[in-house]
This record gives sequence, structure tokens and C-alpha cells, in this order.
Amino acid sequence: MIIQKIKIHYSLIFLLIISLFSGSFIKILSLFICIFLHEMFHYIALKYYKVSIKKIELSVIGGVLDYEYFNLSFKQSIIVDLAGIIANLLIMKMIGVRTFIKKAIGAEKSMDNFSAWMVAKVFGEISPKIRIKTVNTPV
Repeated sequence: MIIQKIKIHYSLIFLLIISLFSGSFIKILSLFICIFLHEMFHYIALKYYKVSIKKIELSVIGGVLDYEYFNLSFKQSIIVDLAGIIANLLIMKMIGVRTFIKKAIGAEKSMDNFSAWMVAKVFGEISPKIRIKTVNTPV
């Protein structure tokens, strides 16, 4: 069963606990949901080829899917690798990064600003040029 194969590294648990106190829990959790989805696409591709999967480990630095890669042909290995890239593209499409990249490239921004904008977008914030209207409701 897949749930038994998922391991969460203590560093991720520590980061999630710290994020509870810093008010950034949802942002950190969102980042690791993206990492989890990426690894799941690899997992699905490997299961399609009936490859034995030892474990999936999520940590602060990302995810690691441990499998018996020596059973795969070159073509199968490429497809498994592309599954992760496809996951990333779908995630980017879902959060609207395509529009964000166009704005960032169109604007005269440095790569540092571009990277900061990308991180902000992944964590759910919008470009500084766009304002979100909020409605204050009485409690």
C-alpha cells in the first residue's frame, strides 16, 4: 500500500512545527504538496511499468522516490523522468505561473526579483501590480 511507503523526514516535521508559530504553515504545506504531487507522478509512471517501489521520502530539500531502477529500459526511464516534469508543468498551470512569467520577463526585473516573484507566486501571493480586494465582515 502506498501510504506505508511514504516517509516524512524529521526535518520536514520540524519545519512544519516552526511554520505553525511563524504563521506560514499553509505556505510551507502548499510547497510540500507540490513536491508530493511531483513524486506521485513518478510513482504512477513506475507502477505502470510494474516497478517495485521501496519508499517515498519527503524532506525539507524535496522528495526522493526509491525504486529498482535497474529493471527499466532507457525509454521507460525517460518516461518516468518526464512524468515529474509533466507534474511540474501541470502544477505551474494550476497556479498560473505562465502569466506570471510573461509579466516578469516583460518587466525589467533582475533574476533575483524574478526568483522572489516565483517563490511568492508558489506560496499564494500575487504580483505586486495586482491587488486583491478583501471584504471585512463584522465578527
